Amino acid sequence: MRSREAVLTALALAMVLAISISYANVFVYYPIQVSISPVNPPVYFQDGSNADQNDIGGQGSGAGYQSNTINVTVSEGGTKLEITVHPTLKTAYYKDIARIKNDDGKTYYIYLDVDTAASLPAGSKAKICFFNSGTPRQLSGWPDPEPQNAIQCVNLLSTTNPAEEIGPISSGSTIEIDLLVYIAGGTVPQQLTTAKIHLIYTPTQETPPS
Repeated sequence: MRSREAVLTALALAMVLAISISYANVFVYYPIQVSISPVNPPVYFQDGSNADQNDIGGQGSGAGYQSNTINVTVSEGGTKLEITVHPTLKTAYYKDIARIKNDDGKTYYIYLDVDTAASLPAGSKAKICFFNSGTPRQLSGWPDPEPQNAIQCVNLLSTTNPAEEIGPISSGSTIEIDLLVYIAGGTVPQQLTTAKIHLIYTPTQETPPS
């Protein structure tokens, strides 16, 4: 009996010791080194041939008249693009207002993510379209024509999830950016509307994280 009690006591002590060890405050340190070595942007925005050219409408009259312009601003080393256009009712098409340039020695894959959609009257359209450099533009369809030979057109009146693939941009190539805006109805909207977009590029053909 005493031998059995001794064994049970030993087991109980072992269990207590095991429990106490499993909850001990032990910290193990492994070294990790992270080095960050920035490079110049291999893919970047440029002005298109129609950047900052005359747009539809303006302000004033006579000597005080000021024409609207297709406002295109490329900043932060070509990594930020801001566009303001002034369409009117029905279809307005803006050709080659900005460009994407690949100055790297390898191909990148381009994606577009619409984070915040623009807002126009029901039945309207707003699209950003991408073309290989020098591609002739062809619009067809009645009564509201649309481009037929773009690499891809993305709807700016709806958010995208996941990001929409535009296609590859090879080393040294340029992609031209167009805008199509169709305003439905008989009244011009009086409020500014803005779509907020991310251009995403990657050296691997893999859908970016949402």
